[in-house]
Amino acid sequence: YDGRAHLETFETFVFEFTNWVKVNDLPEKFQMMAMKRFLTDKAGIHYMTFAAVDLKKWTVENYLRSLFNHCFPIHFRSLMRTKFNRCAQGNRNTREFLRELRTLGNRLPDIGEVQIRLQYWEGSSQYLRVEWAKAGMDPESSTLTELEVAAERFEMA
Repeated sequence: YDGRAHLETFETFVFEFTNWVKVNDLPEKFQMMAMKRFLTDKAGIHYMTFAAVDLKKWTVENYLRSLFNHCFPIHFRSLMRTKFNRCAQGNRNTREFLRELRTLGNRLPDIGEVQIRLQYWEGSSQYLRVEWAKAGMDPESSTLTELEVAAERFEMA
């Protein structure tokens, strides 16, 4: 990972490093030492400046949080929250729309299934909300799966 403020790249790095540690059954005391092999440019400099000088001070989880805070703008989570709150279906099918909501929700630790379900309802096309209502569904009592299955059926009709 080079330290670019690109969330998918950062998440891929975390996923690949975590899996590499598991596959190689690397003891916890060596994990921070091994991480440098995966870091270049801005991220590598951050590692050498902060982690390498006192490896015992860091856990992988704490270091990844520090690296994220260093590489991403301070208001990044606020931007993600705004994007989640404004997310709408637009011209996409319901599956693509829900995938984006889930992706955004997974990146915000306080967003759960209920918030995703409510935003799915609010951001879905008007005709879907009408069809859901005709079918006796609502965002408070219907599950996300029920809404998704019904929406896919309505889209096929």
